[in-house]
Amino acid sequence: MSRYKSGDVLKVEIAYYNRVSGKYESKVRPFVVLDVVDGTDNISVKGTGQTHKSANYTGITVLVDSDDGIDMGIDIDTFFYCHQVEEIQNSEVKRRIGTCPKHIFDEIIKLTGYQLDED
Repeated sequence: MSRYKSGDVLKVEIAYYNRVSGKYESKVRPFVVLDVVDGTDNISVKGTGQTHKSANYTGITVLVDSDDGIDMGIDIDTFFYCHQVEEIQNSEVKRRIGTCPKHIFDEIIKLTGYQLDED
């Protein structure tokens, strides 16, 4: 059985290439779990504090001080990318920080086009 479930909001450590330093580094980002596969793989969408990205990508902005932001446990205004889904492993998860409200979860599913299993 999986530790996480659809709708959980997680803090996940991700690696990225820093073009300025020329090195791989890591940062912690919020992710919304859409689905769980085989108990250890979480199909998710990634969030960023760079809310200006909303002009260039499909997604949803959640304000930290809103009821939704409080439920989700985010610590800054966050834009959740919905143009692609990502697979994250339980080993990459730092902790669970909140729950995605149903209306936001449903909108993320709609924007990503992800097909949930009917189990």
